[in-house]
Amino acid sequence: MSLSRAWAESYSKIPEELSNETTRVLTRILKEYMPPIQKKHIKYKYFPLNQLEMAIKEVTAHSLGWCYIASSIGIETGFGNIPDKNLAKYIERINEPILKYLAGYIDYLWDRRKFKDKEAHNLIDLLRNIIIQGSNSLVITGSK
Repeated sequence: MSLSRAWAESYSKIPEELSNETTRVLTRILKEYMPPIQKKHIKYKYFPLNQLEMAIKEVTAHSLGWCYIASSIGIETGFGNIPDKNLAKYIERINEPILKYLAGYIDYLWDRRKFKDKEAHNLIDLLRNIIIQGSNSLVITGSK
């Protein structure tokens, strides 16, 4: 989070194309990945609604921070500060924590047998695709 804050504060204005791509990726996380998890939590009343709302805010904050870092990697690559040969390593490094963090919401429900194996695997695959595609698109957009 401190890296994303530093990045966001280092620019007087975030380029519109990058802002739009960040919104697109964040929307995919919140509209494609989170709804099945929210429905299960509401159905089985694991958290009071106010705690579930707080969890969504946390997911949004962490995901937005990840978007900023992916974008900054693209920007720094565009400036030549990150060599292209190191790009995959940087992307892998930023994707790993967000994947673990977001997958934790599935694990919680799967451990309690509220997600069937196939359902959990499908959500993990969806999450992985969103994160990989999102980081790639943010890096590419940032590098322009």
